Amino acid sequence: MLYFQIKPDSVFQAILHDALESERLEISRISMENDIDTWEAGYGRMSEIFTPYSALVTIEQLCIASQTDTVYRLNDYHCLLIYECLKNYCAVHHDLAAQEEDQSLTISAYRLQNIDFQEMVDLYFWDTDFLFLSDTGRLQNLDDDSTCLDTLESTILTKDLQPHPRYLQLTLVTDPMWRIAQQDEFFHQHSRHYPDFS
Repeated sequence: MLYFQIKPDSVFQAILHDALESERLEISRISMENDIDTWEAGYGRMSEIFTPYSALVTIEQLCIASQTDTVYRLNDYHCLLIYECLKNYCAVHHDLAAQEEDQSLTISAYRLQNIDFQEMVDLYFWDTDFLFLSDTGRLQNLDDDSTCLDTLESTILTKDLQPHPRYLQLTLVTDPMWRIAQQDEFFHQHSRHYPDFS
């Protein structure tokens, strides 16, 4: 499981897994075809930090980690990838759902019309400072208990310098301090939107 500020509920887990998997497939295609134009056009912030291959490897790790009971800490690089994957996924979901008779798509056990990307970001992400990674090229000291983003040390990188693989490793969280949502707080039996606060 990935360490967000709120413990992911089953609906967010399903959305997250589907988003990571669909983006993994698309980036795999881009990587195999060496389609740099599509990479830069479709993955703006991500393409400034990652190559298609390094993004693919990291997304595969996130996909596996998100489905385990072990809790893994996210750093800024991970948060950026998840953010971009969810953003793209929500846009595609809405386009495809609009073509369905009931304006909905099935994600795991859930039939959803609308997925509110910004509400999910506000609920689950610790902050959005990671969006400035491509501006500053900051590196994190990952040997501490920081989340995205509690940076102990920052280093300015030259443009196009990729993060060292050690900065892309997931670290264990032994005592997660996340908030646990109330049952049905963000989704209930008749919901067709996520999150649903009604």
